[in-house]
Amino acid sequence: MSERADALFIVRIELATRLKSELAFAVERLGAGGFSDALLRATKVAAVDTWKSKRILAQRVGRASVRATRAIGALASRVGEFGIASEVERARDAVVSGIKGVGRRSGTAFGNAVRQRREKRFGLVTLIAAWVAFFLTAGGADLQGGAPDLDLIGGPGDHRNVFTHSVLLGLTLEVFLRFCAALVRELLDHMPEDRHPVWSSVARFTEAAKTGGIIGMYLGLSAHLIDDANLLGGATKPYVGVPFPMPMAGHQAAFAGNGVLSAATAVSEIATRTEGA
Repeated sequence: MSERADALFIVRIELATRLKSELAFAVERLGAGGFSDALLRATKVAAVDTWKSKRILAQRVGRASVRATRAIGALASRVGEFGIASEVERARDAVVSGIKGVGRRSGTAFGNAVRQRREKRFGLVTLIAAWVAFFLTAGGADLQGGAPDLDLIGGPGDHRNVFTHSVLLGLTLEVFLRFCAALVRELLDHMPEDRHPVWSSVARFTEAAKTGGIIGMYLGLSAHLIDDANLLGGATKPYVGVPFPMPMAGHQAAFAGNGVLSAATAVSEIATRTEGA
């Protein structure tokens, strides 16, 4: 037993030494000038990928708007022809059918996850990253604090400014997360061609964490902003630094609107990941 433990310890030491050597090789290969170029490339990748994701979001919102307009028109036509009671019954049947469909799809997805254990690991990374990002952004279960409320560092007068309490904060954090992932890819690309297979797993884990981080961050931002809107109350603490007068209802609508847009962005990211799976 002791000899086996010693052999395993030696293998781990050799692995750690190899990984350290390959990492040092990549850093040395980049050099000072090369590292600056890598930063620029990573920044470009982050900006372009963020732009592409928002273009896809705009396309999806446009298609959804068209479908919603058609659905409203069709609903009005059916109500006029068959009456409201018939449509309520039809809607109830659709909800029941939808719930059953979700159950079937969930069962299929679970079966696929069980059969694909390796993919399940990366899915777990995405889920954990999403949860962590959600709570860091939303501010916890009470939705107080979190990334948006970091503006309190500048004092109460800066609290709820139009940058930290809007989708602009989400865009900035998204670019940062994509930049970090792109920088990891740059480092891996400069490693030896015969690098250890573990680095491929590192690349996939990084992508999974990036995806989960972006989704969780936008969901957390959405929850925080919608809570700040206080739609069920008569008022909320308004935005600061708005260059024109705005009624309280306008402030509440702005908070809620940015929250809904953040949620739509998260849903779009989930759809993109599902389509690419």
